[in-house]
Amino acid sequence: MKEPGLRSRLEADLVMLGALGRDFCGRLLEDSLREAGVDVSGLLWRKDEETGPAMITVSRSG
Repeated sequence: MKEPGLRSRLEADLVMLGALGRDFCGRLLEDSLREAGVDVSGLLWRKDEETGPAMITVSRSG
């Protein structure tokens, strides 16, 4: 059985805003977001740039 997507677990509409390179990582991220039920209509595709990695951490207290 497939786990519920992020959208249904949060009971909210989710939208991703940002820019991605037209590369493997950009396509992988877009596919993963779509599969999780995230609206990806706000993504910008940059043909001359690579998708850059970022790690954002949040403490338990927010």
